[in-house]
Amino acid sequence: MADPTPRPDAWRTPPPEDFGAPRPPGPGALLLFTVAFTLMMQIIMAVPYALGFRFPLLHHPIVMLGFALVFTLGWAFAARFWIAVRALPPRWLFFGPTRPGTAARWPTRVWVFLALLVPVTLVFGSNLDTLLLHAFPSLHQPDPQMELLAEATLESPLAWALVVGLGVLAAPVCEELFFRGVVLRSLRARAWGPLPAMAFTAGLFAAVHLRIVGFFLLFTVGWVLAALAEAAGSLFLPMLFHALYNGLVLAIGLGVEFLRAPKFEPFTLTPPPPAGPELPPVGAALLLLGLTAPLLAWLLFLIRRALGPAPEVTS
Repeated sequence: MADPTPRPDAWRTPPPEDFGAPRPPGPGALLLFTVAFTLMMQIIMAVPYALGFRFPLLHHPIVMLGFALVFTLGWAFAARFWIAVRALPPRWLFFGPTRPGTAARWPTRVWVFLALLVPVTLVFGSNLDTLLLHAFPSLHQPDPQMELLAEATLESPLAWALVVGLGVLAAPVCEELFFRGVVLRSLRARAWGPLPAMAFTAGLFAAVHLRIVGFFLLFTVGWVLAALAEAAGSLFLPMLFHALYNGLVLAIGLGVEFLRAPKFEPFTLTPPPPAGPELPPVGAALLLLGLTAPLLAWLLFLIRRALGPAPEVTS
C-alpha cells in the first residue's frame, strides 16, 4: 500500500498520471521565462543608476560590476529552476571533460581545434556586424560597456579581479547551464532537429545581451556553443570555448580602450574626445567572411569527427 503522506519535495516532481514527467519546457515557455527574467534583472541593475544621484557610491565601477555578477549568477539559478520544477534529468547540466556515463577522454586534437575556433569565430561574427555598421553608420559609437570595464580595471586590483572573474569564469559557467544545458536540450528532447534548436538557442542568447551592434557576433558565438554542446554531449566544451572567447575579447577590447584613453593636450583644460576606430572597408569585411566561413564550418566538423558519434538526447 502506498504511503499517503506526501514527501516534502513532492511539489518538485509532478505526478506522471497528471502532468507527465519529465516535461521539458517548450519554446514559448522558454522565451517568456527568458524575457521576464532579463527584464527583472535589468530593473535590479537599474537601481544603482536611479539612486546614484542620491548615493554616489552606487555609481562606483566595483558596485556596478557586483550587480553584473549577480545578474550573471542568476542564469545558473534559472537553470536549476527548470531542472527542479519540471523534473528534468540533472545530467543535462553535466559539464565534465567526458561524455555522461563514459570515462573516455577526448583526443588532444580537439583542444587544438577549439583554440583555433576562438579567433575564427570572433573574426567571422565581427565582420557580420561590420556590414551592419556600414548599412547604418549612426550605430557606430564607442562601446559604453567596454569603457566601463576599462575604467573599472584601472580603479583597483579588486575591480580587475571582478572583470576577469565575471567574463572568464562566471559568465561561461552560468550562461551555458541555462542556454545550452536547459534551452537547447529541452528543444532537442521535444523532437526539434539540431539546426532549428541551435538557431533558436543562438538567437535567444544574442537577444538577452540587448545589443544591436554585436547581435550577429553573439548569434555566431551562440551557434558555435550550441554546435559544441551537440557534438560533445557535455557542457564542458562550450564552457571552455566561452571562457577562451571572453578572455580574448576582454584582452582586445580593454587593450583598445586603454590605447584610446584621452590624453591632455598642452595649454588646454579638457581632454580631446577619443576617436572611434575606423571601420574596415566593405570589401575587406566580405573577403574575411568568405575566408572564415568555410574555416569555421571545417573546424566544427573536425571537432565533431574527433569526438565521434554524438549521444542521443533523451528526456
